[in-house]
Amino acid sequence: SCGLFIGANGMSVNDPKRPVLDLLDAVLAGTGYPGGRLFEALRGGNEDLVYVVGAFPFYGKSAGFYGVITQTTLNNLDRVQQIVLSHFRRLVDEPVPAEELENARQMLRTSHQLSLETIEAQARSTAVNEVLGLGWEYDQKYVELIEAVTAEDIQNLARELFAQALIVRTVPDRPVEILNAEVPPRSDAENPGK
Repeated sequence: SCGLFIGANGMSVNDPKRPVLDLLDAVLAGTGYPGGRLFEALRGGNEDLVYVVGAFPFYGKSAGFYGVITQTTLNNLDRVQQIVLSHFRRLVDEPVPAEELENARQMLRTSHQLSLETIEAQARSTAVNEVLGLGWEYDQKYVELIEAVTAEDIQNLARELFAQALIVRTVPDRPVEILNAEVPPRSDAENPGK
C-alpha cells in the first residue's frame, strides 16, 4: 500500500484562531473520529478508495501545521490526492452550510466534554493550558469560542492555510496490486477437523 500525506500551514497553540481551525478540521475530517467530508468522499457510501484517512491540526509553541494522511493502493493514489486537494479548495471557495457547521460544533462540544470526563484529565488539561499560556480556565471558555466561529471565519482561514500544500507520497519499491484475487480452497491437510 501507499501512504499519502498532504500538509498545509497551521498555527501556534496560542493563536486566537485555533477554535476556527478545530471547526475546519471537524468539517473536513471529523475531529479525530471517522467522519467529515474526507471520510465520506474516500470511504463513505459506495467509495472504498483508502484503507484509512485522517487529518489533524498540530499546534506547536510558535508554529504548526495541518495534515491529512491516507493509506491507499497505487491505483488510487492520484485520485485520492485530487479528492483531498479538491476538498481544500471547496473550503476556500464555499462557506460551510449552517447545518454542517452546527454538526461540526456538536462534534467538538462532545469530544471536548469526553476529553474532560475524569478529574485527572481535568487537572492535566488545566495544568497544560496554564503552562502553554492559554490560561488555566481555557477549557471553560472553549465551547464559547467555538460557538462564536462563523462560516466566513472558516473560509477565511482556509484561504490563509491552504494557499500552499506539501505533498509526500510513500510508494513501495515493488508495489503489488491485488485485483479480483481468489483465495484458493484449503487442502484437507490444512483442515485437520475434516
